[in-house]
Amino acid sequence: MAARIPLPSDDTIILGLPDTSGLAPELDELRGASPTAVTTEHLDPITAEVVRLRNAVHQGCNLCQGLRSKSALDSGATEDQLSAVLRDERGGLTPHQQAAAQVADAYLVDAGILDDETRTAVLQHLTPEQLVEVVVRLANWSYNKVLISLGFDLDEIRPQVY
Repeated sequence: MAARIPLPSDDTIILGLPDTSGLAPELDELRGASPTAVTTEHLDPITAEVVRLRNAVHQGCNLCQGLRSKSALDSGATEDQLSAVLRDERGGLTPHQQAAAQVADAYLVDAGILDDETRTAVLQHLTPEQLVEVVVRLANWSYNKVLISLGFDLDEIRPQVY
């Protein structure tokens, strides 16, 4: 995919990814700290993978859609189940995983879809700590959209386990 905006012609490309520091240094500090804010103690590996895959679909990231979490697979997730998440099919998900996917979709598309009834249902399946972790993970992964917009993505989805 071609970049949607002109890329710098100097040496600001490092390891195939643009160095965006300097474009908004105040955000770079926050971006650098955000992974440390994401803990893995509240979401189980399969639910975290469901959220990551919903993000991959909404961001349009071929690389991310092809990746599969080894920890999620080791915890019992199947390729069929994870592929269904990419197609927004939730029949094979637990109510807990469905709630996390619903929050991800609302965060990434339209927060208005989380009406009072849906919020109540989501909070029956996610603890406040889990809800915060879903949102912080999504905020962290949203940075990928910048890279996708710059054309730094695979031309096709290539399955692989990370």
